Amino acid sequence: MYKFKTNLPIHVDPDLEIHERYLSGSSINPFMPNLSSSRGIMFHGHMAQAVTLINGDESIIQSGLEYQFGSTTYNVKVEEDVFVVAALPKISNGVVVEITVLCKAINSEKLSHYVIPRFCKFHQYLGYQYVWHPDLDSMIYTNKFIPKDTVLAESPSVSKNSGYKYGASLNTLFCTIPGVTEDGEVISESGVRKLAYEMYVKRTVTFGVDKYPLNMYGDETNYKTHPGVGEKVRSDAVLMAFRNVTNSEFNICTMSIRDIMEYDPYYDEVIYVNSSGGTVNLNDSIIDTGVVVDITAHYSPMHKKEVVTGTTADIDTRVKETKDYNARIATAYIDKEANYASSYRNGSNLPMEHNTARYLGDVLNKANIPNNKIAYAEKKKVPDLYWITFTIKYTCIPGLGSKITNKHGGKRIIGSIWPDEDMPVDIYGNRADSICDSNSIPARMNVSVFYEHKFSAFYVHLTKLVKNELGNVVNVRQCTAEQIDKAIFVLTDGLEYTGTDEFKYILNATMDEKLEALQDILEGRLSFFYNVSCKRKPYQVAMDIVDTVYDPPISEVTYKYLGVTHTTKQKMRIAPMYTMLLGKMPDNFLAVGSARLNHYGLPIGVSNNERYSMPYRNNPTKILSETESRMFTAYMSPRAGAELKSRANSRAAHQELYMNLLTAPYPTNVDVLIDRNKVPYGKDAGAQIIHQIMSVAGIELTYTPGV
Repeated sequence: MYKFKTNLPIHVDPDLEIHERYLSGSSINPFMPNLSSSRGIMFHGHMAQAVTLINGDESIIQSGLEYQFGSTTYNVKVEEDVFVVAALPKISNGVVVEITVLCKAINSEKLSHYVIPRFCKFHQYLGYQYVWHPDLDSMIYTNKFIPKDTVLAESPSVSKNSGYKYGASLNTLFCTIPGVTEDGEVISESGVRKLAYEMYVKRTVTFGVDKYPLNMYGDETNYKTHPGVGEKVRSDAVLMAFRNVTNSEFNICTMSIRDIMEYDPYYDEVIYVNSSGGTVNLNDSIIDTGVVVDITAHYSPMHKKEVVTGTTADIDTRVKETKDYNARIATAYIDKEANYASSYRNGSNLPMEHNTARYLGDVLNKANIPNNKIAYAEKKKVPDLYWITFTIKYTCIPGLGSKITNKHGGKRIIGSIWPDEDMPVDIYGNRADSICDSNSIPARMNVSVFYEHKFSAFYVHLTKLVKNELGNVVNVRQCTAEQIDKAIFVLTDGLEYTGTDEFKYILNATMDEKLEALQDILEGRLSFFYNVSCKRKPYQVAMDIVDTVYDPPISEVTYKYLGVTHTTKQKMRIAPMYTMLLGKMPDNFLAVGSARLNHYGLPIGVSNNERYSMPYRNNPTKILSETESRMFTAYMSPRAGAELKSRANSRAAHQELYMNLLTAPYPTNVDVLIDRNKVPYGKDAGAQIIHQIMSVAGIELTYTPGV
């Protein structure tokens, strides 16, 4: 009934034939042969910096390597066939934080363990929430068999069909507008939400010998020193506060019920977190952020002193939760050890994996349970009565300055965020999520960007044609046999242009497999195969579909800029580009007030106690390096560069700036922040060092006003 193309030309040059095995992980980009080598290396590095997204999706164009990446993510996987000995949850404030599962291997009969946490965090800040197995509760009860390679908790980057979601597909328009200069990118409000991610912040607090916690989260009838698991941090980002009971000026701070509900900024010690608790709008859902997800608390009975009576009730509850959790694990092990010893002669020790022996040793240590079966390190001395570790989760949406990239090493910076209704839209209803500079692509010789853009448009258009054949249905089984036959023909006929065997697979598949492929298209799950080994090269595919029904149409686009609606004169394409978020976020997590200085006036590091004692980051950071300085001096006058350098490094400039802000009648409308007659340029620490060095040689450096 339908005729397929059998004479599509395939031009193969043996000298240019490329296999993915020569490109290692970079071959996840099927257009890598059309990319400059420097950009290819850059993309390879970007893969290691890609942030795990909350709602990432799979790339429309699959190379076949995604499964390999997905199989190597951080997860909790059963390494051999086991029977469950015990499943012991850690519960805090009514929330299950993690589960420890003790298992017995079937073949080796060794005791092993698996900790199933709620979240994964190996970076200083970045992390993600694990996706627990949907049937986890029914899988881990006592004596239950769990087969080898069962994944109990998985990264959100792994899809149900073992795909790999390392970014998000954003409808992209390549054109030149002011917002895309110097590697900038304009992105929509919904576009940045697709790149949402999670941050996990830890704070460790010790106290008890000479200070007591204030009632920062309670009221007059309920003394509460900290937020519990599942609760948000205060709006001022204060996690806990303490008052020193040995201070000679202690009487200045009153001790009434209301007075201990707020801290005194002069006399009290305050522990801040990176940002306050709040809410974010994510996919039309309001999500809490700045939420405590785990608390581990320990109490050291070695200290004889006690804290102020009635100030640690909620902390004692956290201590009990932690101790009970470890005690239940220890008890389960001891019972198993006793049963094993009674079953074998001479009281043999229960065999176990080395990592399990270390883990149980630590558990027995924390539970204060003596045991001579496991050798473990001597218990660490807690430096104070209480030792508490908080973990706080933030749901973050990228903002201005965040770095993003694509499969082609095209690193860019979000320069503008527009409302969705202002973003470009074509006559077919395709609205852009992002706008990128088209001129930078050929300049960097990464023309593979255009191939991905063209192929993505081709695949999206192909699925629209398939949907047109199926009609307005939700389930493909509602279609007639003729509709299904036509839809299969359109799908396979279009895929034949790519030169892959995908169309043959669909053509020769069973009817159930064909219906499954069509159902995926109806539900918007787009995934097509093309890799670097395909015989038909990208330029051949792009040329052959021209003037065919499968050639994606383009049109003029309309957008709004500075309140004025514009329509392009040329026809332009809006199509998906796979976009990754890089782990370099210039947000308030890295905000710096005045860095701590030594007596030479140079920025120095801070101790752990000082690091979180201010509502801003007070350890020094590099503000202007060589690259930034060269860019500033290229765009601005030397005086503007000197101004930035002075504000960054001059203590006198800091003092003048803060004083003028604090004393101004209208701090948001100050004519002169720093009076350069009082604080001239060249007084920062770095410049003073240069002055001293040059003066030894008899050279005096002066500043010429007006330059």
